[in-house]
Parts: sequence; structure tokens; C-alpha cells
Amino acid sequence: MLLSCLYLGAKDFSYKGIVYSILDENEKTVQTKEGFVETDPEDSSKEVHVPGNSVSGFIILPEIVIDETGQEYTLTKIGQNSFCNNSSLLAIWLPQSVDIIDNYAFYGCSNMLRIDLPDEMNTIGDYAFFSCLSMGDIVIPNGLYIIKEGTFAGCGFEHVTLPQSLMAISEYAFMACMSLTEIHIPDDVFIMGTACFLGCVNLTTVHLPADLMFADSMMFYQCTKIASIYYPTNSPASATKNTFDDSVYSNAILYIPNGSKSAMDGATPWKYFTNKVEYDFAAIDNILQDIHEAPIEYYDLNGRRILSPDPGQILIRRSGSNSSKIIF
Repeated sequence: MLLSCLYLGAKDFSYKGIVYSILDENEKTVQTKEGFVETDPEDSSKEVHVPGNSVSGFIILPEIVIDETGQEYTLTKIGQNSFCNNSSLLAIWLPQSVDIIDNYAFYGCSNMLRIDLPDEMNTIGDYAFFSCLSMGDIVIPNGLYIIKEGTFAGCGFEHVTLPQSLMAISEYAFMACMSLTEIHIPDDVFIMGTACFLGCVNLTTVHLPADLMFADSMMFYQCTKIASIYYPTNSPASATKNTFDDSVYSNAILYIPNGSKSAMDGATPWKYFTNKVEYDFAAIDNILQDIHEAPIEYYDLNGRRILSPDPGQILIRRSGSNSSKIIF
């Protein structure tokens, strides 16, 4: 009986060109087939990530998949290394039933322009999107509590929207996101790990949460273009001096609440900032709320509004005064 169950749990089948593995026969759930890691035959000191599925172009994964006997299963997970190193993958749409993207799932998908994350997703694994160099702007769904190690390191987006549910950002999470220009850390984040934004060379504006308690070393090291840091707290988190570069301490403006300068002057690394400006944070909160509540509209490249975009369309996305070109 046990052997039979193990066999069923390990069963793979193909549906519309994608290989799936059964997770739970009773619950009728599946994941996309896992890949694996092997030693590089040309250099034994290196590892090679091998995908469970080799795909190309624009991929839409269905919520319900069917095996060769006609049995239906629900897709709930993107397996470890499942689509890694697919340089021909351009975009992928996940069904709302997926709540887990496992470690290294899209590792090295260097030409992937877009992924839509399900609204109810609660887990994205280590290095899941590592080195997705072409990835466009992304919205991480509410319900995710932690950005894990290296999850988005080396991604190409200019903007990323973090969920209000977020509580921790792990080490190297956004390291070397070289097109990232601004980051708003949600209010409930209290841990930021080592080098989580290291090497984001075009980052200019940082909004830190008031309740930040644990700030690890090199968080924003080698982010030499930072010009503005907003930190609305009277109890600053302590960190090492190499949290920022020396040029940032000299040139950037640290915006702090009214009456908090003495607290900042007594804490590392905040005491090293030459330019501290006391600021009314209620004003910026109102502005951010207006931006957040602005409706999203889509237009084609000729400026015509599109009410029901189709997957794969190249469109202009507009929200308030912000606009960007996307693949829907």
C-alpha cells in the first residue's frame, strides 16, 4: 500500500506540452515537474541548474490539467528548478490556483519579460527569479510575508511593488537589480538582511519603514546614486557603517521626522549622514495614498484605450501620472 502511494505521488504526465508531477492524489493537486542541479562537466567546482520543462515563447499555464486517463488535477505549485535557464521563455501567466513558486523555479530565465503572480500566492522560494535580466515591472501579491534569499537578485525591473503584508526581506533579495530606481519598503517590515539591495546602481530614492528593527550590513552598499532616503522613525535601527557608501552619507538627504535629529545623531549608520532634514511625513503619506488609489488604464501604442487586453499585447499601462510600456 505504502509503495503504491509513493509511486502515485511520483507520477509525471504531460499536458499541452508541459510536464506535471502529482503532489497529492487524494486532493488531486500537481506541480510543474521539478528540475535538478548537477555538477558542471567542464568545471567540477560549479553547479548547473537543469529545468524540468524546456519551453519557449509566451506560456499560459492552466488551472486544471488532465492526465492520460482523463483525470483532472489542480495546479498549485511551480516546482523547484522547473523552468530554470529557459532563455527562450518570453512571458508566463500563472493560474490563480498556484500559491507556491519553489526555489530556483525561473532561475536564469534571462529573456523573460513578464510574469503575472496569482493574488493568493504565499510563498516564493530562494533565487526563484535570479538573473531574470529582462523582467519588466512586477507587483508582488499581498499575503507574502517574506522575500527569501536572492529571490529577485539580478532582475531587470525598474519598479517593484511590495505587498503591505511583507514583514522581512532576506539577504541578497534584490541584489544587483541594476534598473531599479525607487523602493518603498512596506510599513510592517522589521528585518532587512545582508546586502538585500547591494549593487542596485541606479537606485535614487529609498522609503524605509518606521518599525525597522534589524538592519544588516551592506543593505544599500554600492548604490551610489541614492539621493533621498525617507525614514519616519524616532527609534532608528542600528546597523554597520557599510550599510551605505561614503558618497551617499555625503551627498544624499536623509529625511527624518520632526524632533528626531538627536536620535539619528546617536545611532549608526544614520549619524554619518551630513544632510539630515526634518520632514512632515503626513504629507508624503497622503501623496502615496493618492498614487496607490489611482485606477490602472491600458492603451495600445496608438493611444487607444483597451478595456480587455489580451495576453501578449504590448501596451501602455497608466496609473495616475505614472505610465510604462508592458507586455500584458
